[in-house]
Amino acid sequence: MAAFRFDGEHVLTGIDVDISRLVLTEAGFCSEFVRFPSSSRGLLELENGRVDLLTAASYTDSRAHTVIFQPPIGANECDCFGMKIPAI
Repeated sequence: MAAFRFDGEHVLTGIDVDISRLVLTEAGFCSEFVRFPSSSRGLLELENGRVDLLTAASYTDSRAHTVIFQPPIGANECDCFGMKIPAI
């Protein structure tokens, strides 16, 4: 299951979105998901107080100086494939 994706034009779906909606609803908050062109833009909006929460933001030591990260709820694996080129 994807962390998040757009289903069609504007409907955001995925495990990160589902968990965020559930937690916010159970805590009595309403939510609106906004698409940003990059994670850097999302972090800037968070730091400037224009958004309250980001999903799927990767941890770095420099980001941890300005934002709070929750413990990971899952792990992603990436596999890379390429052609094996014979020695000449």
